[in-house]
Amino acid sequence: MMDGIWTDVRWAARSLLRSPGFALVAVSSLALGIGANTAIFTLVNAVLLRPLPVSEPDRLFDVYTVDGSNADRNLIPVSIPNFLDLDQGLESFAGVAAEFSGGFSLEPDDGGEAAGVPGSVVTGDYFELLGVDAAAGRLLRSSDEGPRGTGAVAVLSHALWTNRFGADPAVVGRTVRLNGIAFEVVGVAPAGFRGRRTLAAPERVWVPFSMLYDMTPPGLHTFFEARRALPIEIFGRLADGVSPATARAELDVWARRLEAEYPDANRDRSLALVSMAQAAVGVNQRDTLTRSGAAGMVVVGLILLIACANLANLLLSRAAGRSRELALRAALGADRWALVRRSLSESLLLAVVGGAIGLAIAGWGSRLMLSLGSELLPAGAVEPALEGRVLAFTAVLAIGTGLLFGLVPAVRAARTDIVGLLKEGGRQGAGLARSPLRSGLVVAEVALAMVGLTGAGLLVRSMQAAATTPLGYAVEGLAVVGVPVGGASPAESIESMRRARSEVLAVQGVEAAGFGGVVPLTEVQVRTFLPEGAPPDRASSFVSVVAAMPDYLPTLGVAPESGRGVIADDLLEGAPAVAVVNRALADRYWPGENPLGRRFTFYGDPVVREVVGVVPTVTITQTGEEPRPAAYMPWSQWPQGFGVLHLRTSGGGAAVLGAVAERLRALHPEATLQPPRTVDDLRYDTLRARRVGAGLVGAFALVALVLAVMGIHAVLATVSRQRTHEIGVRMALGARRGAVLRMVVGQGMALVGVGVGVGLLASVVAGRLVQSLLFDTSPSDPVTLLVVPVVLSAVALLACLGPAWRSTRTSPVRALSPERSGPH
Repeated sequence: MMDGIWTDVRWAARSLLRSPGFALVAVSSLALGIGANTAIFTLVNAVLLRPLPVSEPDRLFDVYTVDGSNADRNLIPVSIPNFLDLDQGLESFAGVAAEFSGGFSLEPDDGGEAAGVPGSVVTGDYFELLGVDAAAGRLLRSSDEGPRGTGAVAVLSHALWTNRFGADPAVVGRTVRLNGIAFEVVGVAPAGFRGRRTLAAPERVWVPFSMLYDMTPPGLHTFFEARRALPIEIFGRLADGVSPATARAELDVWARRLEAEYPDANRDRSLALVSMAQAAVGVNQRDTLTRSGAAGMVVVGLILLIACANLANLLLSRAAGRSRELALRAALGADRWALVRRSLSESLLLAVVGGAIGLAIAGWGSRLMLSLGSELLPAGAVEPALEGRVLAFTAVLAIGTGLLFGLVPAVRAARTDIVGLLKEGGRQGAGLARSPLRSGLVVAEVALAMVGLTGAGLLVRSMQAAATTPLGYAVEGLAVVGVPVGGASPAESIESMRRARSEVLAVQGVEAAGFGGVVPLTEVQVRTFLPEGAPPDRASSFVSVVAAMPDYLPTLGVAPESGRGVIADDLLEGAPAVAVVNRALADRYWPGENPLGRRFTFYGDPVVREVVGVVPTVTITQTGEEPRPAAYMPWSQWPQGFGVLHLRTSGGGAAVLGAVAERLRALHPEATLQPPRTVDDLRYDTLRARRVGAGLVGAFALVALVLAVMGIHAVLATVSRQRTHEIGVRMALGARRGAVLRMVVGQGMALVGVGVGVGLLASVVAGRLVQSLLFDTSPSDPVTLLVVPVVLSAVALLACLGPAWRSTRTSPVRALSPERSGPH
């Protein structure tokens, strides 16, 4: 058997070497198709399929809060008081641990340069419950926790230990400073471990939970003590013999108990249990990532289908061209199964070579795609590798392709009409009209390319719509710069901001300036809003809270609809507690009523505030967001340690912003200032994910177009060569070159037209399936559905012209000469 297989492989290799053009087109098509699929699968594997490096991950579960009055917040963290109750009372878990994540400033004891590093404050049983062992030293344990402010020990991630400390074992026992506090390094986490999140930065540090207050800004400390605030994530390992259903039932009991005992804090809240493996990429982001990965696999699947259609059509054309040779072999006694096996060995060899080249393309392509989206992820968060699962995927893809799309041409070749062919001398017509299967494959290629190009067009149009969506204020000439405004009192902070504003207004080209407490198009602080006397269905909800100086909203160009904005008198000590609310908040709590004079409080804050003005709703967090209720608070009544200076400029551009930066550096020489940025740039950054997605799908659609063009050109070229005798007869009987050109081009374009029509219908259906990924763009967008068919048809016409022009060069004498009647 092995001798027979080896003989078939050598025959296939010699046969392909005698037809280098055919082999090149077939291998290139498969390499692109398999390479694109493997590249996407490599990233999907690294993000969604690679298991966390923990012990028995199927026994680990995260616990989240579900807030019924704020369903749009999805699954959210847990309060520290609730965690302490659960930690003491849950019986379904062998243990429950808590984690608060943030950023630390790390400074080695050797005086090295300080650098920011992600870190987590975790309870002592964190590593024990995850079931990981130290690579050096030891990990945190329960005995490291003590009274608040004790337990200054730290564990470094393996990547941080390697990159920052040269993997020196002596680092254990050394001292590092985190946020200016001395910590003893007690151990190094195992290689590959970066915590509970797949997309976390590999360089990290962990410290005990008793250091929580020391490692965080004072402004957060009231949230740690409030039962309604939700600052920490918690997880647990199921006890032996306990099922997830049992644990969920116990959590339901605890949620009702907490709501009954602390109704103000836990009203309309429940607890959800989610597998840690499912939450590893972010519990609220997994569906989006899964849909994106599925969309990517569908797009590259279209590419592979086009490549397979190319292979099948080329093999069918090749079989038709070799029909006389196969007839002679059969007439001389060749077994039909041997003919099938030899033809199949040819397609399998093509698939294996294409798969090997595709694997190389995948390694390069996955790194390229990762680099395009690098700014969306922490450095080193995703490490694609051609590991076992990826190699198996590629092998199955290649061999399956070779078998599936090589079998039909092989069987058709073996079922050749021997007598008929020998009588005709091998000169039977080979036009596409006589081969519905080959015609159908060409139509399928064009239709699939049409679907891919339409998807790319819709995503590009969606990105354009997002980039031009109004934010509610004029973006032109608007820039922001962060300025430290901390002081011993709100009055000192306000005076600091006034000096900075005065300096900036002195710069030529700056027309207006005002301080606000948030950078446009970023996350903003939210609080539970409690309107006085509201009915139960509007009793409370999260609202965005923005500290504002009097010139903040005017600089944005946001004028009050009714009442007034923040004024200078609101900043005076002892001034009445007031707020300016946006239209979304007014409509949420006082629909159809006058909100002016209404009163409210924030949960955990006893101050009663009065609404003195209503302003239009503007975009706060991200382009295209649903209108978000927001309250603008006078700065002295909602002090912040960091201010965002908004600038309205005219002309000068970068020169004006450079002058602004110089003035601010002179005013705050001790501070590290970020350079001013335009709001246009900030909006550009928020659309990076959409741009990357549109770019990748566009690139894949371009590959699909190239493959479709290659397939049309190759098939028409093969068919034209096989019709040389027929064309020679036509020209000998007086057919003009123009008529031959129109005949060949018409034959190809007729199939292209059918493919475009089928693809158009399929695109409309497919567009509805991905409508959730589109922003303000219809799946039947007329511009896309008009431009894509025109472009595809124009490119297909160019692909048809080459073989058609060569057909017109056919010499009737050579075409009808006896020596051309032999085997091809």
